[in-house]
Amino acid sequence: AILGTRYPSDQGFDVKFMDGNKIHADIGNGTSWITTSADANFSYSAGQWYHVACVVTPTGYTVYVNGVNRGSGSYSGTPLLYDSNHSLIIGSNGWTESFDGDLDEVRIWSVARSQTDIQSNMNKTMTGFESGFVAYYNFDRTSGTILPDIAGGDNGGTLSPTMTGTTEWTPATWCYGCPYISTGSVSSVTQTTASVSGTLVDGGLSAVTASGVCYAATANPTTP
Repeated sequence: AILGTRYPSDQGFDVKFMDGNKIHADIGNGTSWITTSADANFSYSAGQWYHVACVVTPTGYTVYVNGVNRGSGSYSGTPLLYDSNHSLIIGSNGWTESFDGDLDEVRIWSVARSQTDIQSNMNKTMTGFESGFVAYYNFDRTSGTILPDIAGGDNGGTLSPTMTGTTEWTPATWCYGCPYISTGSVSSVTQTTASVSGTLVDGGLSAVTASGVCYAATANPTTP
């Protein structure tokens, strides 16, 4: 599980990657389940960064991956994220399901974020003082066992007893400001134009416009 609040009491919340082809969430009210099938069909791969946003309201849920709506559903109830009987645990559902991967940021909001909100901010660092923030963890540390809440609330965390804070912090390999293009070979070079092959790193978007500078060690190049 990416995140869960099912401990010490169950029927809270969790969200996780599941079976290689879906994002799955369980949504409870603290004493019973509202739904255990808040699913979004999405095929994912190991070794790839994804931005996952699970928007939960009293009437339904929507799951966005890289800013794209991948699934939604309706229900009736009062969802509970956490309280004194449901601790917020990052990287686990609180019981036996732990996340086998890296996490770069966790953001918790008290407002239902729209798709526009998510797309506008998913590739940006936040100050933590934006309206509606409950907690914000950016994991920008290299040592220690404390995970501060950048939103300024009393929601700081600590690494579990089996983590020492010496090997668990991993520098992110993704780029703020994505999507970006990884460039490849250059061809059809003239004095004013050139064709550059590239790979769109953020596959969650259908198109991207990019610009850059093509230069050479000699004047007026006509070959790559």
